[in-house]
Amino acid sequence: LWKNEAFHTAIEFSIFVHKNQRPNDCEFEEVSEYHKANYENIKRRLCSVDWQTILRNEGNVEIAVDCFYNILYQIIHVEVPRKKKRRHGNSKYPVWYNRQIKNLKNRKQKAHKIYKKSNNNENLQKYLDICNELNFAIDTAFEEYNTKTENEIKSCPKNFFNYVKTNLKSDNFPSSMHLDEHVGNNSEEICNLFATFFQKIYTTFTEQDRDRDFFEFIPEFPMDINVNQVTVHDILHALKKLDASKGAGPDDIPPVFLKNLAMELTAPLFWIFKISLETGIFPKAWKSSFLVPIFKSGKKSDIRNYRGIAIISCIPKLFEAIINEKLFIQMKNRITNMQHGFYKGRSTATNLLEFINYSLNAMDNGNHVEALYTDFSKAFDRIDIPMLLFKLQKMGIEPGLLKWLESYLTNRHQIIKFNGKKSHPIQVTSGVPQGSHLGPLLFILYVNDISFILKTTKVLIYADDMKLFLEIRNNDDINIFQNEIHIFHTWCSKSLLQLNIKKCNSISFSRKRNTPNLSISLGNQNVEKCNRVRDLGVILDSKLNFNDHYNTIIHRANNMLSFTKRFSFNFNDPYTIKTLYVAYVRSILEYCSIVWSPFQTTHINRIESVQKQFLLYALRKLGWTTFPLPSYEARCMLINIQTLEQRRKIAMVSFVNDIVSQRIDSAEILSKLNFYIPSRQLRNRNLFLINHHRTNYAKNGPLNQIMTIYNQHCETI
Repeated sequence: LWKNEAFHTAIEFSIFVHKNQRPNDCEFEEVSEYHKANYENIKRRLCSVDWQTILRNEGNVEIAVDCFYNILYQIIHVEVPRKKKRRHGNSKYPVWYNRQIKNLKNRKQKAHKIYKKSNNNENLQKYLDICNELNFAIDTAFEEYNTKTENEIKSCPKNFFNYVKTNLKSDNFPSSMHLDEHVGNNSEEICNLFATFFQKIYTTFTEQDRDRDFFEFIPEFPMDINVNQVTVHDILHALKKLDASKGAGPDDIPPVFLKNLAMELTAPLFWIFKISLETGIFPKAWKSSFLVPIFKSGKKSDIRNYRGIAIISCIPKLFEAIINEKLFIQMKNRITNMQHGFYKGRSTATNLLEFINYSLNAMDNGNHVEALYTDFSKAFDRIDIPMLLFKLQKMGIEPGLLKWLESYLTNRHQIIKFNGKKSHPIQVTSGVPQGSHLGPLLFILYVNDISFILKTTKVLIYADDMKLFLEIRNNDDINIFQNEIHIFHTWCSKSLLQLNIKKCNSISFSRKRNTPNLSISLGNQNVEKCNRVRDLGVILDSKLNFNDHYNTIIHRANNMLSFTKRFSFNFNDPYTIKTLYVAYVRSILEYCSIVWSPFQTTHINRIESVQKQFLLYALRKLGWTTFPLPSYEARCMLINIQTLEQRRKIAMVSFVNDIVSQRIDSAEILSKLNFYIPSRQLRNRNLFLINHHRTNYAKNGPLNQIMTIYNQHCETI
């Protein structure tokens, strides 16, 4: 096709372009307008119902739930107006297009056809006039929409950020999608392909697969954990806390409806929840959920590159939220300190701080740390329910609550929602319920017994992310580490958790020139050795100097800053531009900053350079043309923001205050804070005593930095 030249070599390449689903403007659905409901009439109707007689006398939770919904739907049918609405995402026009623009587009097409047939200059001029009128109408509508959206950032920030999201990434699906050799060419076929794919995720185990004898090492806790009642106050408090902006689940009742009728609905919900707990039965009507496919990465046409987001009805979610809160309070002292996920007062930051402090101290002692990063395949979805109930029983949950949990976990099903279509129901045979409040707590209880099997090797957990590590002083430590990894592998097998060994990594953290190249194996397979890992969003290299992490976050922040500039080109309000920067750029530069905060001027300045670029852009928007510019600190004051270094120092001081006041729950970190307690009154009133370290990297480690910054700045900050 093209002649090769010495200085202009031809390049052959392929680009895969997926045709998006073509919208169908004729697809409408009838929706209830709950914001226009006559709530005064609804309240009077609900207050006239004798809920205790209707619900309590039945004694059957399934009948009680049916009666409740029948009454509620009858009232909704009368008091809540309905209207036909085009399905979300089905319009082929941008959101700012109005009726005038659509009419002009139709006139333009007709005028173009007339001109092509006649080839007449007069018809050409008519066509060009309509084009100019259309372009002017589009520009005007777009400008008005931008102004309206910009003004909504204070009154309705959700609408504003939804608008940003639509520009940040596309939610469109290809017109044709495939699952292996099966192809779907329309929404209904694709929806059923998703159902087939998600169904295969769940597993079914037999009694032969369950080796309960292996778990004899778990200590027996007293059978004293129970949630036998839910009070009216609990329900009313939960109803008032509902987020009214969220949508409805399978029962088609949104949170805004429940929140507006909190006082009137407390009584019927109290009786239903009470019957459910007394009988140990979770209603079947509440075991259904929608599953919406969300793209992860890779080819958009491959159904395997999607994960599901579950949408549960609001009332059962409220019920389990109350149970979850009561259960967690009773179980929290039985949950291992190694678990930092789904535990109030713990976070990715506490997990990383404990690990990095341990590793830096080992390196300061002249040793190195071997670490194994594990990866489970669909851990939340593949938990064996009978094995989960067995472990919960050993942790001290009473038979009554255990029966209710068994009913809650079993016989669930999901319906895939895709482009307005719904699939056939798929049975959920394993795992904890997605999108639920109880699911995460039940998962961390399921893996809690790992703390009893590892005697020497350290382990830190964040939900299903586990890392095993040990300070290696001699060859004996190497053998101990490998032996306990074998024990861990056995525990995974007996717990019916499948390790994805191809995604597991091992790494040696060391500053020594000659570190032994250890090969770690899981079962009969060697684990890949690497020089850097992504640990809960922070990149750690083998020397723990965070250089790779700095490069990564600066690159990502610059990319997002470029998007922010492009997106806010038509915005004039500096508050809007600053909000975009804080939400999308600064958040990248501050995630877990107390863990990796740089102490070298070079890295501090490189990170600040991102904010300096933003300040130049923001000041230009404000009409600032005076040169030379004021100092960086003065520019920050003009926009009313602090330097990133100042914010990291504030975060460190806040961290100390939170951990001392027990808002952060980490006994390990608290024990490493070296409080200065003099034997007599001295002038030195520093809170912490800073110990001497052999190396600079240990001296400037995160915990030492936190204590030093607190001593220097606690009063001024």
